[in-house]
Amino acid sequence: MKFTNKRIESARGQVIETEQRIARQRRRIEKLLIERQPTDEAQAQLDIMEQSLLAKAQFLAILERDLADELSLQRRQTHKRIEAETAAALPARELEHLAEDFAARATELILMPSEGPEDLENLAKALRSLAAR
Repeated sequence: MKFTNKRIESARGQVIETEQRIARQRRRIEKLLIERQPTDEAQAQLDIMEQSLLAKAQFLAILERDLADELSLQRRQTHKRIEAETAAALPARELEHLAEDFAARATELILMPSEGPEDLENLAKALRSLAAR
């Protein structure tokens, strides 16, 4: 990330420098026109500088877009991780609650006076209802 930010700042600096050079070249051309001297070579240099500026500006736009995409991707990935951890924590809580409920019911059934096979059936029903959850 730091490298990317440095790269973007460097590209912005180059764009600003090129804009300043273009402004100086335009002033030079205006001065040559006032002095009625040929401006063909100076105009050609200005055209090349303007094309270079366009390429640098496009490169800067691509860098900025890539950085924005990277940040949004990172944000999405972080959000997914948080959701996954939260979703994993909920079943653990539910499982803990079910285990406590099972232990309470089993203790109740075991501590009740035994009347025969009906107690085992009640215990089996309790286990089935917990397993169904």
